[in-house]
Amino acid sequence: MYTNLAAHEKAILDYCEKNDLSLNAITSQSLTSKDTWQKQLDLLNNATDLLAGNGYSRI
Repeated sequence: MYTNLAAHEKAILDYCEKNDLSLNAITSQSLTSKDTWQKQLDLLNNATDLLAGNGYSRI
């Protein structure tokens, strides 16, 4: 997980603009918040744990 989102904020927002993702002020702020990234990391870890519990492994 990124620990210094402020340093990556411009790159994240530039990526969204380049890929025609229209963001308003609220979604831009949410997208660059530490809480959002932490929730996504938690979700990824939970999914990985579920896959491992079902016998899947990373390739």
